[in-house]
Amino acid sequence: MKTKQFFIFFICCITLICILQSCGDDTPSTGTNQNTGVINTTQIGTPNGPPVIASIGPSGGSLISADSSFELIIPAGALSVNTDITVQPVENFCFNGHGAAFRLTPEGQQFSQPVTLRFHYSEEVLQSTYDILMGIARQDALGHWHYFNGVSNDTVNRVISATMTQFGSAGDNNSGGGDVSFFDIAHLEPRAGNVSINNSLGLTVSYEALPGKDGELSHLPRPIGSWWVNEVQNGNNTIGTIINRQGQFATFKAPQQVPTPDIVMVGALVNTNVNYRGQVIETYLLQSRVKIKSNIYRFHLRINELADWYSFSGYPCFLSDGVDMD
Repeated sequence: MKTKQFFIFFICCITLICILQSCGDDTPSTGTNQNTGVINTTQIGTPNGPPVIASIGPSGGSLISADSSFELIIPAGALSVNTDITVQPVENFCFNGHGAAFRLTPEGQQFSQPVTLRFHYSEEVLQSTYDILMGIARQDALGHWHYFNGVSNDTVNRVISATMTQFGSAGDNNSGGGDVSFFDIAHLEPRAGNVSINNSLGLTVSYEALPGKDGELSHLPRPIGSWWVNEVQNGNNTIGTIINRQGQFATFKAPQQVPTPDIVMVGALVNTNVNYRGQVIETYLLQSRVKIKSNIYRFHLRINELADWYSFSGYPCFLSDGVDMD
């Protein structure tokens, strides 16, 4: 009897431990919206541009990177004393990262109010991916890239933003901040390209699966449902065609003549049916802007030579000749 009671007690203890462990599986709250799953791990970038430095105090302020692609907005009350804040562009090794990454210092700087990170992006970036597939990530001291939750993406003004309450600290892999980058989960490469008539351009759907819960597109890539040129499936002889379709790869074959207009939109329609960030995505179209050029080049060469035997009268004469080459 005692053996049976002990066995039941033992089973109950094990069950309770399992329940407690499952309840503690969520990422601890740090007052910020980062510290999520690791996207990938890379080397840490080195500075590759001029830093922007500003002294910001209790009244708040902002910094804009030298290339105007990144903003750091510090609200009033976030700092108690004047502090030199630096935005330093560095090499960006984040998967599908856009432009430079940015190192925010002083390391370990804490803020009483969340500060806002803003990345500005181009129309080509928006066309090559899907707005909900864009994100912001930070790199910790071990090179791990962590994506931010709760990003806001303004596709009209083409600005994506997130907040944090602490810059990264050297050797601290759990603090918010570190180098920060704008990235996307999937896009069509190249985002924009040039190809001469009768020539070909390789196309690739570049993707990265995010870890975590809530249907985080962990099964990308989904099958490519179809390929399009200017909203025509597989294109045609006038605007160019899609050939050699193999999974996430395809080839765009330019037409025999330059179309009007000479820019076409090549796209891959990806079939999926997942819940991501509270939205159900059934399909998404990734596009690339391709300019089609002529392969006929014209050169005009003109040689001017002083004809001394015509200048005996004191009026110099020039003989001129030219040649056109196609």
